[in-house]
Amino acid sequence: MASARQAEFATARACARAAMAALGVEGPVLRRDGGSPQWPDGITGSISHTRGFCVSVSSRDDVAVGIDAEQVARIRPAVEKRILGDVERSALTGLDADTRQVVVATIFAAKEAFYKAHYEVDARYLGFDAVRVNLDDAGAVSFSPDSGAVDDAVLARARGRIHLDVGRVIVGVTIDTSDFAVPLPSPS
Repeated sequence: MASARQAEFATARACARAAMAALGVEGPVLRRDGGSPQWPDGITGSISHTRGFCVSVSSRDDVAVGIDAEQVARIRPAVEKRILGDVERSALTGLDADTRQVVVATIFAAKEAFYKAHYEVDARYLGFDAVRVNLDDAGAVSFSPDSGAVDDAVLARARGRIHLDVGRVIVGVTIDTSDFAVPLPSPS
């Protein structure tokens, strides 16, 4: 790893330990195969980092959490083509270029945050077509099925919030798992 990447990784892990400490939990955040964080028993969490910025959240295991931060200026048209479904793309009609870039960055961050939270419920990787992101004017995010890859019970319990700050968008997502007898696997 390059030294800048190592510093970013170490800072992100320090943020994760601080998020757990706020819950009264001490200990390391290990790496799973593939590099995602392995949280201690009874804790779920999420880490995001982008150039010059790191953030982490954690929760007790009855709420899966995900967070993602994206630099708006780094969102290019190729990203839009890769991550948006037809309904999401059609909602961009008529937006000026700057607003469109912010909305695409927000949808990207929302999908990433959802997938991180979902991984704590069902440990598998999802494509960008798995869910459709619904944004409202008050900064709330909800999710709809798009490809059928995510169980409707999980989608019904997923909520998110948006924060725009200094050229970046940060989206946090929760999935309430409090009444799941066991984590629900999504359909294969």
